[in-house]
Amino acid sequence: MMQCSPAEFISRFSTLSRLQRVAAYCLRFSHNAKNPLLRRTGYLSSTELRDALQACIKIAQQEIYAQEISDLSKKDQVLSESQLQPLHPFLDKEGYLQVGGRLQH
Repeated sequence: MMQCSPAEFISRFSTLSRLQRVAAYCLRFSHNAKNPLLRRTGYLSSTELRDALQACIKIAQQEIYAQEISDLSKKDQVLSESQLQPLHPFLDKEGYLQVGGRLQH
């Protein structure tokens, strides 16, 4: 069995919708393996698709902005050499990287 990093997994798909559906089926498989009495079957639900998209977003952010996320989680601000610095980045309550920028004014 071949292992790949989350970033390699994401890069294998040509469209976001295909990535989202495959990730949702992977999350469903994981859920069903952990909870055999609460198996999910049938069509993917909107909740499963949303959770899969959020997982993909979090993986992509961790891959691309690892240093910025680390800085924000430690000291609530990014280093001045970061390209995100002028956009006033912050971590929301779920740990997603978001930016404020001019819209907050």
